[in-house]
Amino acid sequence: MEIIGNDLRRGAWIGLRRINNISKWVDESDFDYTSWNDGAPTNGANSSDCVHYMGYEDEGYTVPFKWRDSPCTELPPILCEMPLSIPTTTVPPTTTLQPDPCPQNYTEKCFQNNVCYCYSVKSSMYWGDGVAACRSEGADMVSIHSSEENNFIREIIPSRAWIGCLYNSIY
Repeated sequence: MEIIGNDLRRGAWIGLRRINNISKWVDESDFDYTSWNDGAPTNGANSSDCVHYMGYEDEGYTVPFKWRDSPCTELPPILCEMPLSIPTTTVPPTTTLQPDPCPQNYTEKCFQNNVCYCYSVKSSMYWGDGVAACRSEGADMVSIHSSEENNFIREIIPSRAWIGCLYNSIY
């Protein structure tokens, strides 16, 4: 997939964050899966209330492609996602090209549970600015609910990224 760039070697934000000691995905989905690195989360030490998906050049950590909590003022890239509706009726084959189901600069991915999303990697910014950037496109910062989805994120960013989770003292 060509949605990755060299600026992602250090990872990106995902939509997980801590507010009033409660961890939350920005899209309000259930916090039902984690992939923390050793020593993470730090439970708010040093104002580490936002969450990175770590890359292979993430300083101070030896296990890439896991999550760590970080100050929300760091500047990694962000990952946006939007749910994709899949039609439940069968459409007869045609010779007409079908339009891409995802907006420009988004990549489609469907998982084993038949849930599909459009994903996009955005430039480096603060976590809160990342949430706003995703939402301005009708998306949210990515939330991760399975090892299958976590592994897919690994494929599209070989580095650290913000994810859409907020810390709440009980990750």
